[in-house]
Amino acid sequence: MAERLATIRSASAVNQEFLDYLVAQQEDSSLAEQVESLADSHGCSAAGHSHGHSHHGHHDHDSCAAGHEGSHHRHDHGSASVASSAGPVDGSETRPASTGPGADGYSHPSTLPRSSAEHHSKVKSTLHSLAREWSAEGAAEREACFAPLLAELARTKPVTPANRNRQRVLVPGCGTSRLVWEVCRAGYAAQGNEFSWFMLFASNVILNCTESAEAFTLHPWIHDASNHMRHEDMVRPVKIPDVNPAELLEANPGADFSMAAGDFVSIYRAPAQRGMYDAVLTCFFIDTAPVLHEYIDTLLHCLKPGGVWINNGPLLYHWQSAGASADDDSHGGMDERYQRSVELPYADVRYAVIASGFDVVNEKMGRSSYAANPRSLMKTVFSTVQFTAVRRADGAAPAVSATASASASLSSADAGSSRSVASASAAARAAQAGAGAADGEEEMSGLSAVAGSGSGGVGGSSKKSKLKKKR
Repeated sequence: MAERLATIRSASAVNQEFLDYLVAQQEDSSLAEQVESLADSHGCSAAGHSHGHSHHGHHDHDSCAAGHEGSHHRHDHGSASVASSAGPVDGSETRPASTGPGADGYSHPSTLPRSSAEHHSKVKSTLHSLAREWSAEGAAEREACFAPLLAELARTKPVTPANRNRQRVLVPGCGTSRLVWEVCRAGYAAQGNEFSWFMLFASNVILNCTESAEAFTLHPWIHDASNHMRHEDMVRPVKIPDVNPAELLEANPGADFSMAAGDFVSIYRAPAQRGMYDAVLTCFFIDTAPVLHEYIDTLLHCLKPGGVWINNGPLLYHWQSAGASADDDSHGGMDERYQRSVELPYADVRYAVIASGFDVVNEKMGRSSYAANPRSLMKTVFSTVQFTAVRRADGAAPAVSATASASASLSSADAGSSRSVASASAAARAAQAGAGAADGEEEMSGLSAVAGSGSGGVGGSSKKSKLKKKR
């Protein structure tokens, strides 16, 4: 047991070293100032909103933003202010003074801030997201989540010598920015949008402070003590990134890559953003909206006529009420987004998309986990809706009536896509089997009824910064 505890301490120290480096890199960039500005505008400090799809469908929300959080899928949106040496980070506790090394031979820090449970959860989710997006372990999951989006983008908005780096593509809720990087690498002018300072800091280090592949070692799974076959599975290292981010410039000379820090609706509903984008890719994102119509209206606003919105994700609404009724005054401190959350089945989402000004031209079902540990004995597999919606010209009639049933469309799309879905699922299973995963698998089919029958502005400030590109 002592030997196992020592390996956990060693792995934790490696994670801490990486996190210290991550924070230190912000001192020489404007990113820290930008997230401080975000925090001030939202009236909160080092918290934020995160969105993730967990094993159990549980979500942990901060009071300052909207999204998903969980032990497994994660893209985090948040805002922050940097704590000074005068006191602990907001929401933390201060440890009592230490008398030096303990009986175990390890020094126990004194007067250091103890992170809140919320912040600790975000750090875990950021480590999981880095493993998902930037490690070889995450390749199967990226194939299931990102590959369908990239393939549909190439089909609907192909890159030619004449338009290379001219077609503008937006990726909101981009996490640690791998999907944005892939879009830019393919020849598009790509902009990522993220609200979480945890994710912004992490992506800044990967994109701007990394000179080679596998520059960093993480132990992303040491905080989850359950569902491991062996102790070694819990403490195993993961190398990131699996590619040299600077290869972007080699693959796509003249690449146009930028990031916008802030709330999606607040930024992209601005008048200056009208008709700016040729495509928007949303991956496990639309269910982070308290009211999905706000996202749909924002997408309609920022897309050009003929622009495409390509989606892949479930409908695990993150602001669904935790049980208190809307008129119950006993939850006075609850974030108001819980009170106005509207949870629509996909048939109603499809109706709203068409009625708002889009034509839905391609629909199928997919299956994917999110930020899952490939070697865990317990895995969540989401049924996801993949659709492409084309923005109509203002005033144009829909190609298909918004009142038309989604049944035939989804049923035929699901049947036609069974091969591609099975291929993605097989790739994920093969990778998990190769990593020594157990046979058992828990499935969360949030959209299984749709798959089977086919029925079915928050305020904020933003600053945009173009990330540096190192050769």
